[in-house]
Amino acid sequence: MNKLLALFVIGLFTSLIVNAQVDKSDWQGEFPEGCTSITVGKNASTDGSVMTSHTDDSHRTRSWIDVQSTKNHDKGSTVPMYKRVACDTLAMPTYAHNPVGEIPQVKTTYGFINTAYPCMNEKQLAIGESTFGGRDVLQSEEGIIDCQRLCQLMLERCTTAREAIKMAGELTKEYG
Repeated sequence: MNKLLALFVIGLFTSLIVNAQVDKSDWQGEFPEGCTSITVGKNASTDGSVMTSHTDDSHRTRSWIDVQSTKNHDKGSTVPMYKRVACDTLAMPTYAHNPVGEIPQVKTTYGFINTAYPCMNEKQLAIGESTFGGRDVLQSEEGIIDCQRLCQLMLERCTTAREAIKMAGELTKEYG
């Protein structure tokens, strides 16, 4: 139950971290269309499996999936951070990912399932996320880590929900 609660807290935490003004073009009236996540911890499933599911209710977000393997990185390597901006130049609306900065890379990153919002790593750390527009006072142009990148960084660098929450707090405090 504690892990399920921790996964919920991760989802809530990541949903509050947004580094740009909200694109409200998809809102219904004054309300955003929200994503839906279902996350099941090992103590909540009959066979101890950890499961996560996510509906990405955005017509702009990518729909492909792949598996990223464990990777070793050279000392001094960095990870680029991006800002998502609406891109309407293609047949279907999408996002462009414009570079906004970089953060230091760790020596080794864990493999993970790479979806629009990466969801689980090789250590069975799973993240359920449900982005919503949020309050305007929580928006900032100063930060460089968005929700998608934060999910990826937690899965690449952490083995437990507690470790992921701690690392997310440290990174967002330093880089926004």
